[in-house]
Amino acid sequence: MENELVFLPDNYINAEPFTYSNIIAEHTNISHHAIKQLIVKYENDLSELGTLAFEIQACPHKTGASLEKIYHLNEQQATLLITYMKNTEPVRRFKKALVKGFFAMREELTERRINRSMLKHTHKSLAEAVKLIPPHPHSAFDYAKYHALAYIVAFGCSPSKLKKRRNAKA
Repeated sequence: MENELVFLPDNYINAEPFTYSNIIAEHTNISHHAIKQLIVKYENDLSELGTLAFEIQACPHKTGASLEKIYHLNEQQATLLITYMKNTEPVRRFKKALVKGFFAMREELTERRINRSMLKHTHKSLAEAVKLIPPHPHSAFDYAKYHALAYIVAFGCSPSKLKKRRNAKA
């Protein structure tokens, strides 16, 4: 359950995990309208813990569609919001799952940062090694070629394929 509760935007190294207000509603058996009312009621409290972001989505109905505000809540905001709810069985189950979900995302971010740190060292070493190659007509492309080769050896694919696989922006 927790992998569908918490999200990371765009695979950035400094991304902040978040969940959606409609996810909270779905898993606590509380209407999204009531969740949004709770958010508006405690907007000042939630805003102290970060920007209270939202997006507008089309919400299909039997008679057509309407626009609906979906809030993005960071870990602290989501935690505070669910502490304001009654401790019904679905809410308690969701609280545990949400804590696990945010913890898993923090672990993933830590892993990304460690990998990034290791790659920085590798990139520096590669750049220094490429500088030692004697000049030739295509010297301008040496770093790019060795860089791509290092990715193929380390990850089994080129940098561009790895970015696509991880849904990162080019």
